[in-house]
Amino acid sequence: MNAVLLAALAIGGTTLIGASCGFLFSRVTEAWNDAVTAFAAGIMLAAAAFGLFAPAMELVAGAGFLLIVAGALCGALFLRAAERVTDWFSGGAGVFRCHPELLFVLAIAVHKFPEGMAGGVGLHGMNAAAAAMVVFGIALQNLPEGVVMIPPLLAAGVRRSRAACIALATGLLNAAGVFAGALWGRNAARLLPFALAFAGGAMLDVIVVQMIPQVCGSRRLRQGGFIVMSGFLIMACMNVLF
Repeated sequence: MNAVLLAALAIGGTTLIGASCGFLFSRVTEAWNDAVTAFAAGIMLAAAAFGLFAPAMELVAGAGFLLIVAGALCGALFLRAAERVTDWFSGGAGVFRCHPELLFVLAIAVHKFPEGMAGGVGLHGMNAAAAAMVVFGIALQNLPEGVVMIPPLLAAGVRRSRAACIALATGLLNAAGVFAGALWGRNAARLLPFALAFAGGAMLDVIVVQMIPQVCGSRRLRQGGFIVMSGFLIMACMNVLF
């Protein structure tokens, strides 16, 4: 149980540490927000590919890839449904359409629970050294994710106190996922491929539909493609090294 608690603190805590660094960028100009969006798109693309879809594929065999496809489609449809629901509650104002940054924050939040589950399942089914490396790798990836989550919130007009609460909620989702993965054991392992693909599908939908068009269409950001690439390569290297 001590190992599970330490893993939950490490995985959830690094999200909060990264988010606290994000608050250092208090003045968020439109050009800076575009640059952060481009960098976040690269990070999320690598996180989806190497941190979500790749582990999900390793957990299935044969026709099990259909489960991955179903999970990805459900994740994308979930975000579309969330957008419709918020439109309905806001009287057609279109919260996500007016502030697409919030949609990408929602996508980050969606993948925190299955990401934590991956760490918890690792504690249940791996030796101590291998499990520690999995936890360390997830925790390290959470640092840049936490950083890039805050500036878009501030740019969307979210108060700093509310942005801090959102960051805390995502860290708690990470920690809850660790406990769920450790407690459910084999049952969580069976659910994990779908959950990882669900999160990956949600992230890909935001990247392709919202973030990349914003970066490519921005006149304030001439090197958007290179910024996306730098975010992708940094996250990809972290996955390879850790």
